[in-house]
Amino acid sequence: MTKENTTKMTRRASMSNLYWHFVAGSVSPHSNESGKVEEPMGFRSLSWMIALAALMVVGCNEPRFMGRTMGSWIVDLGSDDDYSRRAACEAISTAGPAGAPAVPAMAKLLDDVNDGVQTWAVKGLVAVGPAAIPELEKVLAEDQIPNVRLYAASALVQIDSTHAIGRDALYAAFTGTGNAKIARDAGHIIIKQKGALVDLLLRGLNDNYEPIRVESARLLGKIGTPAAIAVEPMIKLIQDDKQPSQLRRNLVASLAAVATKEKAAPVFQALVDNEEGDGNVTSMAGDMLRYIGERKAVSGYEVD
Repeated sequence: MTKENTTKMTRRASMSNLYWHFVAGSVSPHSNESGKVEEPMGFRSLSWMIALAALMVVGCNEPRFMGRTMGSWIVDLGSDDDYSRRAACEAISTAGPAGAPAVPAMAKLLDDVNDGVQTWAVKGLVAVGPAAIPELEKVLAEDQIPNVRLYAASALVQIDSTHAIGRDALYAAFTGTGNAKIARDAGHIIIKQKGALVDLLLRGLNDNYEPIRVESARLLGKIGTPAAIAVEPMIKLIQDDKQPSQLRRNLVASLAAVATKEKAAPVFQALVDNEEGDGNVTSMAGDMLRYIGERKAVSGYEVD
């Protein structure tokens, strides 16, 4: 090899080293002026760029709900703006089980200052499903605020109508005498679940507090035929003339909606035929005979 060729090869190697060191960065460690080995700047830059690209790919692939990622909606759950919190709950409710990461933050909104946010938080938790149950149980174990407990119980029985803790909390709200609105709202929740929670109303029929018994009898009629398992207990109470008049009246009215015509008509007819019976109950029985189409009139004074 000639001296000229050796010089050219040395020059090329030097230029190559300069390129990788100053432009792209050497891919192997080098020493600084003090002799300390440092990680090449180019390598660090390359690592950072790879990590950023990976994050961008993950972000692009993350599912979106109502146009945004779950992570961004979770951030909004902690917003000071009422509408933002409500919108986040609404968006998460469309995600179903995929909304599980939002459960802890959403459960806190059961105690929100805004009723609308609380309502949508319940919907969001119900949409998540079983994954939300532990957090809801935690709310019932730690929180004593009546409306917060009602929201948590409502979500639990909607996720699983057999959930014992949720059912007990809901019944406690329904039978509580300290807050009429809470009791009314609890009754509405029981109705919405149709036949799944009828046994709670059967418990109510046997409560020691008469207004609860009367209200339970009324709500059975709101449920209608899905409450069919209550027919026999209802008839038994209707036929017991020692029971409060208003309770029996409500039961008669509800029986017309719950039982079949073939089952209800004989009960109503027997009440009408009993001349020594409670007049208020007899009158209601006559009205219900007409309602189910068994006769056009009872006393002759009914108005078409």
